[in-house]
Amino acid sequence: PSFAQEVDEKWSIKNKGDIEFDDQNQWKHTVEVIYALTDRAEITLSGKTAKKDDQSLEYKASKLEGAYLLTDSDYWVKSEVEVGYEMNHLGDADSVEATLKLKKSFGLWSHKFETSVSHEVGEKKESGLGAEVELEVYHNFENYSLGGAYEVDFGRLKDNNGYEEQKHYVGPLVSFDLPLGGYNIETEFGYLAGLSRASTDHVLKYEFEYSF
Repeated sequence: PSFAQEVDEKWSIKNKGDIEFDDQNQWKHTVEVIYALTDRAEITLSGKTAKKDDQSLEYKASKLEGAYLLTDSDYWVKSEVEVGYEMNHLGDADSVEATLKLKKSFGLWSHKFETSVSHEVGEKKESGLGAEVELEVYHNFENYSLGGAYEVDFGRLKDNNGYEEQKHYVGPLVSFDLPLGGYNIETEFGYLAGLSRASTDHVLKYEFEYSF
């Protein structure tokens, strides 16, 4: 989920996904249902699907996670922690994940930093912590924001993967609010280029969220 919101709406629906262009193209999509317990805490139930060019659509996993707002915008940095459990439905291992999100604004610029660690659980687990990092920087205009993102998937830390074995991406982002059917849809589109050998060549990203 996004940073916990101090608003009257209790429910949010988020649709997000990646369209990957590589040797074997793939579409990944996630639907999240978010409920705000308080102005600082929320829970999310999500479902993940995926489809490759030559395969049918598969329901991959379900995830339950909780988020807590540690510090809000009154502090020098806004921070949130998330903890989640993902159940795999295709016979692979389940996983647990912890994420720290930071957000800081300077004038018309917004900066977001996210780091997460995960570990597989269950009979088919592989030992070792996985780690990912995401950095986004936006310049905010009157009706939209333009920015860029850098993302890294380090894989399992114990493997000591070098740069080419890690997944590195960089690319532009645009976000704006889209009025539709009485709702204000928070919308984001992005393009990421793979920089390392293990990365997918090209990724188109999208995200739509509305609250009620």
